[in-house]
Amino acid sequence: MHERVEAEAQEAPAAAAAGTLRQGAVVERMLALQRSAGNAAVNRLLARQPAGQGAIDTTPVDFVFILGAKDDTALDVAKEHYRSVLMSSLTRRVISREEMDDPSLDGVFAYLSRFKYPLREITLVVHGTGNGTLQVPLNQGDDDKETTPDELEQAIKDGVLTPLNDGQITSKTRIRLQACFAGVRSRMVNLLDKAIGEGFGTVIAPTVEVGYAKDIWHSEGLTGWWVTSPKELNSDELALALKTKYGASVEHDDAKWAELAQKPEKHPGTAADGTPLFTYIANSLVTSVKPGNEDDPLLYTKSSYYYMPEEL
Repeated sequence: MHERVEAEAQEAPAAAAAGTLRQGAVVERMLALQRSAGNAAVNRLLARQPAGQGAIDTTPVDFVFILGAKDDTALDVAKEHYRSVLMSSLTRRVISREEMDDPSLDGVFAYLSRFKYPLREITLVVHGTGNGTLQVPLNQGDDDKETTPDELEQAIKDGVLTPLNDGQITSKTRIRLQACFAGVRSRMVNLLDKAIGEGFGTVIAPTVEVGYAKDIWHSEGLTGWWVTSPKELNSDELALALKTKYGASVEHDDAKWAELAQKPEKHPGTAADGTPLFTYIANSLVTSVKPGNEDDPLLYTKSSYYYMPEEL
């Protein structure tokens, strides 16, 4: 969310608009579900069928949760984006921390458990870090206001998270973790996949920053391109390093890479062997997300935890 947090000094692991449905479209989906998933799926769809010829289905299947500290500028801008005309949809519900009795990760699970039908997309907009820590409490009893991978793993083992209902998370459910650098490591991505629906869905998290452009819609995109180096880099060297890493994934010409390299964030550190290591983050530009970007393992990490019947 255009926040300034240090990406971990390692490469990312190798690894979208809701419309309205007419009565006929619902019938077509019912027949397709009956062929592929059986009567149970059809019954869930029937529970959502709009009444009357030409009626519009306004049942929410996409949920956006904007969570974190009060009066956070980046989160306020994210809220403006998701509630803009650009993102308006009859089947999308946007929920901010002020609208939740329990604005925690478990509170999200409890909120979603109220619904008894398949969900298409769940978006979690929170601050994040390169080790996967999310700036949102695990539950109401969490005093440190953040959820680490260790905390989430223990909560899963202890069974203390509110379970979702059978059939809510399917192979088509996408969970978008819009937290800066949260995909640099895959551990939190996979833990969240296990916590939300036992791996039936797919969690997607960025390896760079999430940013919001200064346009009328506060359009959501990517920023925070980063590289690491064992030595300090001048602007020309940094421009070349950024282009070498991201040139095949984002459309910037040499002049744009040079512009990005002018005022980077520099984070000195040390490698595992104690040698110097510098992390540079170029975050002066928000780049629009294009179709296919979320399939690029350099920009996003997808969960690899899958439901396996033999595990039962």
